[in-house]
Amino acid sequence: MKRIALILAMALSGMANAGTLGLHIGSKHFPAQDYNNANPGAYYIHDNGATVGTYYNSERRQSVYAGWTWDSGPWRMQVGAITGYERSAVLPMVVPSVALGHGFRLTVLPKVERNGSSVIHFMWERKL
Repeated sequence: MKRIALILAMALSGMANAGTLGLHIGSKHFPAQDYNNANPGAYYIHDNGATVGTYYNSERRQSVYAGWTWDSGPWRMQVGAITGYERSAVLPMVVPSVALGHGFRLTVLPKVERNGSSVIHFMWERKL
């Protein structure tokens, strides 16, 4: 799984001349249940907002996503579609985040399923 994220990061950095390259780091689930909290992956956000990425998800599967990103100061909203979860082949994705400084970002996702968890997810990124 780490190899997929590394290959994506290298491929995107070689073809990108504008945008942001980021790394998914990990998550914390509340309540913890049996979710995976190590979520390595990579993403690319073009300056026009087009977004692609992949990471090893909380269900211990590889997820791939594509969508659109809007930034407003430290705040960001991403919308799109994501794969890799047991409940559906493709799911809608709505992900708000905030910049923490030094390239780090924090996402907080509320529990959306009866048996699910709320999630805090950390990322690191760099403007190309």
